[in-house]
Amino acid sequence: MIEENLRVALMIRLLGGFATFSTFSMDLYNLINKPLYLRAISYLLISVIGSLIFFVLGHKFANLM
Repeated sequence: MIEENLRVALMIRLLGGFATFSTFSMDLYNLINKPLYLRAISYLLISVIGSLIFFVLGHKFANLM
C-alpha cells in the first residue's frame, strides 16, 4: 500500500501537470483562433525552449549538490 503522503504528492503532481498543460494548450489555441499566428508561434517556441533550458539548468544544479 502506498503511504498516504506519497499518494497525495503523486495526485497533486499529476493533476497539476494536467492543469498546466491544458492551460498552455488553451492559450495557444486561442492565439491561433484570433488569428495571431506570430504571437502563437512565439508563445510555443518560448515555452518549449524555455522549459528545456530551465530543465537542463536544474539538472546540472542538482548534480552539483
